[in-house]
Amino acid sequence: MARDGQVFVVLGGSGFLGERVVRLLLEKMGDSLSEVRVFDCVVRDDMRAWASGPCKLTLLKGDITDYEQLAAAVRGAHAVIHAISIIDFMNIVPEERMHRINVGGTQNVVRACVEASVPILVYTSSTEVVGPNKQFDPFFRGNEDTPYKVSHNNFYSSTKCEAEKIVLSANGTKLITGGKLSTCVIRPSGIYGEKHDSLEQAYRRAQKKGGVVIRVSPTNSEHGRVYVGNVAWMHVMAAQALEKKPQVVGGQVYYACDESPFMNYTDFNMEFFSELGFRISGERMILPYYVLYLFAILQEVLHVVLGPLMGFKPILNRYMLNSLISTFSVSSDKARRHFNYEPLYSWAECREHTVAWLRALPGSAKPNPPH
Repeated sequence: MARDGQVFVVLGGSGFLGERVVRLLLEKMGDSLSEVRVFDCVVRDDMRAWASGPCKLTLLKGDITDYEQLAAAVRGAHAVIHAISIIDFMNIVPEERMHRINVGGTQNVVRACVEASVPILVYTSSTEVVGPNKQFDPFFRGNEDTPYKVSHNNFYSSTKCEAEKIVLSANGTKLITGGKLSTCVIRPSGIYGEKHDSLEQAYRRAQKKGGVVIRVSPTNSEHGRVYVGNVAWMHVMAAQALEKKPQVVGGQVYYACDESPFMNYTDFNMEFFSELGFRISGERMILPYYVLYLFAILQEVLHVVLGPLMGFKPILNRYMLNSLISTFSVSSDKARRHFNYEPLYSWAECREHTVAWLRALPGSAKPNPPH
């Protein structure tokens, strides 16, 4: 895709997904790009060693809500991959801050692209934009055209939906120096892989219990999961496709899928944990649903009452509980049809890489003995 001298900007390039996008740009397109810029609120000096070829890697510390900083970061760029977002399912982050970053920040990105005449914008969204809905209706291996009654359960989902609309409506916008802006949206489901916080937390909890994984989702539920490297690869391919086939890819939404098996959350985690000698607590959830539901309500009340005074953070709420027990999985070949997307990593490789990362974590040689 790229011609000599092109510049790619990865917004959120220091994060879990963003850093994988940066790595793939350097590995797969580094010989044809002149520069990859990382714009994030955190600058990681360890990333500087990644630029070993002719492509320059520039690390920029900035705030997406500061338009002048953002505009300077994208000036002269050919493509922007926007992966900045506050992700919060527990309602811990103030709504005003989340909206300012997820929605206001995205407005800034579109404006900066138009004013700097950046022709390509890929946005990282989430399947949370679609569901689970307030009724927690099942969504069984649906695609982008599958009918589903959308109703958002949390503020995060609402902000991602609003940001999506901003990006999609900007497709075809005339640029300051001519040409048009081409945009598309990538919707991953549950991303996993190396450096995934939630996966590490689940691993640590099981380790403290002597290697016993507590079942938190029923065996008859199903969730879609996708490896971080494949999600990053889809972003890179989408950016390429927006230049080659803007009339096809522009204004489109794509579910990010790969060969990862459809399973409930607990059994999926066991695909990795079992390789490390962990075992599952059983086929039934440790507590009945109604007990967990009451506990979730208690956690929500304590968060409202004690959060402002003591910084209390809930470990469960009703949304998270119902998400764990309901079915929501996606299966789509739209990206394959539109721009020949194929997962860069097989399921065997995804599993191998994730297990190797868990095994290498500090203190992860053996689970603690049961008490």
